[in-house]
Amino acid sequence: MPSTPYPASRAVCALLLLVSIALSGRFPAPAQSPGERAGNGYLVVLEPREWTGEGTRGLQLRAGGETVRVTGLAYHPSGIRRVLVNGTEASVTPDGSGAFRFSGQVSAETAARGVELVAYPARGEPFVKRVGGGEEASSPPPPPPPATAPGPPSTTGAEPPPAPAAGAPPSGLPTLAVFDFDDGGSIGPDAQDLSRLGAGLAVMLTTEMTKNPRVQMVERDRLRELVEEQKLAVSGMVDPATAVRVGRLLGARYVVFGSYTDLFSTLRIDARVVEVETGRLRRGQEVTDRRENLFRSVGTLATQLFRDLDLAPASPPGASPAIPARAALLFSRGIGFEDAGDTERAKDMYRQALQLFPGYEDARRRLARLGGAP
Repeated sequence: MPSTPYPASRAVCALLLLVSIALSGRFPAPAQSPGERAGNGYLVVLEPREWTGEGTRGLQLRAGGETVRVTGLAYHPSGIRRVLVNGTEASVTPDGSGAFRFSGQVSAETAARGVELVAYPARGEPFVKRVGGGEEASSPPPPPPPATAPGPPSTTGAEPPPAPAAGAPPSGLPTLAVFDFDDGGSIGPDAQDLSRLGAGLAVMLTTEMTKNPRVQMVERDRLRELVEEQKLAVSGMVDPATAVRVGRLLGARYVVFGSYTDLFSTLRIDARVVEVETGRLRRGQEVTDRRENLFRSVGTLATQLFRDLDLAPASPPGASPAIPARAALLFSRGIGFEDAGDTERAKDMYRQALQLFPGYEDARRRLARLGGAP
């Protein structure tokens, strides 16, 4: 019978083999997330706790069909400059340990299907984590599609976010952004200063379109912040090339922009949609109604835009509150003062809007954010 090596000899051979593999670079790495292996940092979800092993059923029951807060930690050796939760900007603050705590919100319906988190480090490529919806995985974002209508290079020196594919939610929900509308003037015996209405229209239309569970909306404040970061000259009517560039930076599939004109107390709102990936302008949409029916016009415009994009909700959203046009104008002026850094006058405008219509939730939220009481 052939002799077999002693156990000690086998151990020595195995040790030599392992050393040889390790030195050749083929030794398997410890079990870590792909981001950690690549040195790209990591994302950890702290809440909702259901995504740590209980699935999403309990999440849906507790959410009550409204919103779910998603919080966690993001880390990268160079730091974290922003985190997107399903394409929407999350708040990001240092936690004192080198990591950054993020917090964002999604609807309960969206959370049940899963959420995609994208972290953008100060240097290097963004990285992605998908949670909920029955799976959890970490991976680098997919490569962006070929550029078709690039804008001028960034002047900030920061790496731009990826194209829409990288920021799109895992369920394939398209992301939309709405620019401030351009003021076409007010003419007639009851002419008013509507120069600030464009910002209010952007917020009101974004709020109205958020009711549609088939889309994700970019908050107007995030869009404005990005325009300032990139030092883009956006004044007056937005041109399609600028809309495409900003849309790419936001990870949006569509960007809405337009104008409004008040003729003898009749308000006409015109809107255009540009497809970010192709740069193609879709058919314009127009709504004309009495000025006092401003909120009805906003709801009608949202419906027309969704219909043109083949994104109409399965069931019509609940009726919007009949907010008086005067309250909407005060709210719009408040946004203008807030943009200019005049928080006291902004709070005064929001308070006046709430006095006219106590159920004006957009005004209440912005006033609370500025630390004011109704």
